[in-house]
Amino acid sequence: MRPVGPRPCLPLDPRPGQCLSRHPAGLRPGLGAAAAGPRPCHSPGARVLVVEDDRAVALATVALLEGWGLKTAHAETTDGLGPALERLGGAADLVIADYRLADDVTGDDVIDEVARRQATPLAAIIVTGDTGPQRLRSLHGQAWPVLHKPVDPDELAKVTAALLAPAAPR
Repeated sequence: MRPVGPRPCLPLDPRPGQCLSRHPAGLRPGLGAAAAGPRPCHSPGARVLVVEDDRAVALATVALLEGWGLKTAHAETTDGLGPALERLGGAADLVIADYRLADDVTGDDVIDEVARRQATPLAAIIVTGDTGPQRLRSLHGQAWPVLHKPVDPDELAKVTAALLAPAAPR
């Protein structure tokens, strides 16, 4: 598989990948301690496409990302990619895709399709509940990070921050 875009490095900060905030933007009651923790450093309003066919997981992920100030759209299948990308202004900066979706579609397929539809580079994260050793080996050989369900919000924050951080000066 080919990389979808450059992998920016973490910002040089005493706590890489985090900005300290006592009151994260968009904090909603009921999100728990994970939402009240440090927010990832990113470009405010960065566009994140969440592709997840489990509605509860999708809603929780979207609420967390929006609490960090990110602009989000959700699609359950590849059929929903067009409308979701339109809600993001035509392109995503980051795709977070479940590995196993309906109709034998994988997160890899989704990321490739989004990359084909937009002219701008994108970063990606695969999320999986798969535990089979062979599947895990193949997933970890991909060009993008893999997070395991249930996803730890702190780990998601760290990976999101790294992927959305501005590129280091050359």
